[in-house]
Amino acid sequence: MKNKLFLAAGILMLMPLTAHAQGFIKRAFNVLITSEPAQVESSHKLNKNPETGVKEGQLDVYEFTIPASHHDLVEDVERAFEQDKEKAYSLKTASSASKKSYDYTSLAVGGDDSGYPLGDIKGSCYIYALFLDLEDMTKAHRYAYAMEWRKDEKEIVGKLIESLESTAMT
Repeated sequence: MKNKLFLAAGILMLMPLTAHAQGFIKRAFNVLITSEPAQVESSHKLNKNPETGVKEGQLDVYEFTIPASHHDLVEDVERAFEQDKEKAYSLKTASSASKKSYDYTSLAVGGDDSGYPLGDIKGSCYIYALFLDLEDMTKAHRYAYAMEWRKDEKEIVGKLIESLESTAMT
């Protein structure tokens, strides 16, 4: 429980930095990862310019498992993407649930040359949206939000991704 409260506090502290372009998505992410039935593991990455100390990129990944009976949590995140889509400059959805092969894409993340895979959970669906960083007047950075999930009869397994990186990587 302390872990979930810590995650919620961290997300709430970052909310003013993201303005309101992706407000629905951020709130839906927070509700899912702090919900009682969710089992969540997180990883975080931060890149700064060593000379200036200016943040160049950030990556937060929350891998979750919830009972299938709580599918509304995932549906709420899907609705949040729909509500914020007009503010996004790019949005993509994909489903490999009925395909035998994977539908991979790589989302540039974290301010370096690496990408984060989407579509690597066999039989999954994913959605991502990209938003310019409204605090950055140079328009050199963007936020990326993504969710990938797979539902079976017992549980839903997935991941939520939030990233800040240079728009030169897109």
